[in-house]
Amino acid sequence: MRFERGRRPGLPPKAKLTPRLLLSWIVLLAVVLSVAAGLAGAVQSLQSSLVLVVALVAMSVGWVLAALPMRSGFAALLGVLFGVEYLLVRVGVLWQRLLDIGLAAARFVWEFLVWYWTAVTPDWTPLVDHTLGLWHDMGVLIMRTVRWLSDLLAGGTIYDVVGMALVWGLAVWLMSLWAGFVVRRTGRPLLGVLPGGIVLSFVLSYTGKSPYILLPLLGGTLVLMGMMSQGDRETAWAWRGVDYSEGLWGDVTLVSTGLSVALVMAAALAPSFSVQKVADWVREVTEREGESRTETVAEGLGLEQRPEPRPVRPIESMLATTLPQQHLIGSGPELSRLVVMVVETGELPPMEITSEMYVEDVPRHYWRSLTYDRYFGRGWATSSVVPLAYEAGAPITVTETLNSRTLRQTVRFIGDGGVVFVDGALMSVDQPFSVEWRSNDEVFAATTLERQYRADSLVNTPTEEELRGATLAYPDWIQSRYLQLPDSVPERVLSLARDLTATQPTAYDRALAIQNYLREFEYTLDVPMPGASDDIADYFLFELQRGYCDYYASAMVVLARAAGLPSRLVIGFVGGTYDFAQARYVVTQADAHAWPEIYFPGYGWIEFEPTGGRPAIVRPGASSVSDETSRPQLAPLVPIATEPERGLTFVHYALMGIGGVAAVIGLTTGVDALSLLLQRPERMVTRLYRRLEAHARRLRARVRQGDTPDEFAESVARRVKEISEEHGFTGVEVVEPAADEAREVVSLYVQTWYSPDQGISPEQRRGAAWLWWRLRWRLWLAWLWRRSGGAKGVRK
Repeated sequence: MRFERGRRPGLPPKAKLTPRLLLSWIVLLAVVLSVAAGLAGAVQSLQSSLVLVVALVAMSVGWVLAALPMRSGFAALLGVLFGVEYLLVRVGVLWQRLLDIGLAAARFVWEFLVWYWTAVTPDWTPLVDHTLGLWHDMGVLIMRTVRWLSDLLAGGTIYDVVGMALVWGLAVWLMSLWAGFVVRRTGRPLLGVLPGGIVLSFVLSYTGKSPYILLPLLGGTLVLMGMMSQGDRETAWAWRGVDYSEGLWGDVTLVSTGLSVALVMAAALAPSFSVQKVADWVREVTEREGESRTETVAEGLGLEQRPEPRPVRPIESMLATTLPQQHLIGSGPELSRLVVMVVETGELPPMEITSEMYVEDVPRHYWRSLTYDRYFGRGWATSSVVPLAYEAGAPITVTETLNSRTLRQTVRFIGDGGVVFVDGALMSVDQPFSVEWRSNDEVFAATTLERQYRADSLVNTPTEEELRGATLAYPDWIQSRYLQLPDSVPERVLSLARDLTATQPTAYDRALAIQNYLREFEYTLDVPMPGASDDIADYFLFELQRGYCDYYASAMVVLARAAGLPSRLVIGFVGGTYDFAQARYVVTQADAHAWPEIYFPGYGWIEFEPTGGRPAIVRPGASSVSDETSRPQLAPLVPIATEPERGLTFVHYALMGIGGVAAVIGLTTGVDALSLLLQRPERMVTRLYRRLEAHARRLRARVRQGDTPDEFAESVARRVKEISEEHGFTGVEVVEPAADEAREVVSLYVQTWYSPDQGISPEQRRGAAWLWWRLRWRLWLAWLWRRSGGAKGVRK
């Protein structure tokens, strides 16, 4: 299409609503709203409803002002004054004042109009009163904000919700007003979005919030740049009288959208943009005037500085736990397939599986991880702990007990390392590890970052007779810590503990009485949640009377303490499926467990099994190891090789990149096909014909000026056949069909423009879109083959 001369390039178009103008407004609005949403998420107490509406109104005002025939300075002054008034009304909730002024003004006008006939003097007092009231309220808001800013800069008051809302609202208004005005007036989206992007980047860097809110800003800005650049080119072409297709702008928009999506996806997968250095530089400059003043100003503006990073111990989330937890045993086949770790103890040699093997012949182990000492009614917690780091193979302090043995276990996690699991009391680990110590040399937990380790532990193996003969001379620290219960424990729980153990002669018999009582309860995972104020033990003992391991273990610990037996809650895994062929325990999520341990002087902590879903513990009837000299000695631990961490490899990144590119190509192709189908038939086939001309130039087809469409089609077909024949069978099968498809496109063009009475049918339109989808990729492939040197250029 040919445009007339006389229009200067670069001037804004007339204030006429066109699809191009509307689309530009929508894209810019999305960018501005993303900036406002990012500030609302990063600034404390800044309401998103306020800044989003402010951004919408301000950008629209700037857009309209840019379209009006006025100087930029005067337009900016109007925009700022309107913004200040809008913010004062919005933050001060002065809408009622404005409504009263409007009603009073309407009444005054009506009285003035009928004054001649009624002879009643118009009363303008209400209008004046409401106007003065509005000015008074606005003055209060302004003075409050000025006073807050003055105190803030002087190091006084550091927070005021009204002042902060006005300051941040004005900042969002100015950034949005600038964006709307600059993009509409000059067509330079990067310049318009830059202030908002800088402010948002600095705020995100300072507060440590997620930078992904910058991705919509980046993508929208790139789309706007592509749209505005094409608009400038079309204006310049029209000024010079150059012909071009009306649909070219839509094509450029689609391409720029696809490229923007691809760049945003790349930025999301591998973020490389950072403003941390800028934020650090600004902080360094402001700290020259005093560190305390900088912090005061930041806090007053609602910015909470990101704390200095510190090492996070993996054990921190486990210092306290509430019930119900998910240490669920036997919960279903899905958990039995989720392997957690594999443990080898060397107690049994590998052997072939026979019908004479019994699970009872396999030693039973309780893989201990965490021990809790404080019960608070809703769950368990530990007393304060102190972490100490140990080198590989370093021994830790272990209290010697009677009738115990050492055990060396090799543990391999299926996943990342974390808490150390051992049966009994930990003695040493062959990898660097850390121990969380409570007072009196008591271990809460141990951790390691390695996925495989060997650990030595001390396992207590007293007989029932030895436990029945244990004294009740508990150390003071045991009594003060492991006999304590909160005052909130109901009286009936204490009474039940007394009733169950009143006639039992020894501490061990009392523990068995409590254990056996609880084992009568039904084991089930289908239990209702306790109330917010319910004591867990009381709820389980008197209302549920069914449940799973967490409830059983908690109830036994509480009952044992009420009966005078020092006890604690332990979390870990029990047993596992024993693999006879490889002599190892395969521990799955289904083996997660919680159990109680009771302290016996001289023998240490002894585990019990009150859970009905597990078999009871069978203890030896006679002593097998009686003193330290008969305990087997283990060789010192030597670190073993661990499996390297397997992160994302080049193949993973390559596949991710290929998937992202394929998604972008598919999206762009789909949008292009839809845009073709939505256009008028003559415009659709013209666009396809122009695209085919562009491909012909890329392929260096011999096309001469003055060729008819049919001659042009034959030139393209000959060139495609030349390229396909040079690639043998593959070229013939893949590229050569493009010759006939190009003729079909030209045939539709000729039918549309040279036989207007006949036209093309809806079926032909749909077929043309599908035809171009096939033809496009063949032509691009032919171009790649020509560029690779397999096909020669145009012949002279």
